[in-house]
Amino acid sequence: VAGSGSTSARIAGGLGYGFLTVHQEPERVEKELFPAIEHGVDKSESNNSPDDLTRTILIHCSYVGTEAAALKSCKP
Repeated sequence: VAGSGSTSARIAGGLGYGFLTVHQEPERVEKELFPAIEHGVDKSESNNSPDDLTRTILIHCSYVGTEAAALKSCKP
């Protein structure tokens, strides 16, 4: 399950094989998203442990001539 909020993280914990999100503040991931995954697992009939789910954070990177051009190419 891919998403960027606690609802999608909870759904991933309950129904998914893993959770994919884009780069976010580490505090938010640690204090909001990962606990939501655990909450979903607690209520799940199909997942037994949060450790069974893959957790992936997509980090954009760019290799170009200047830092400004690299940052520009990574922004939406």
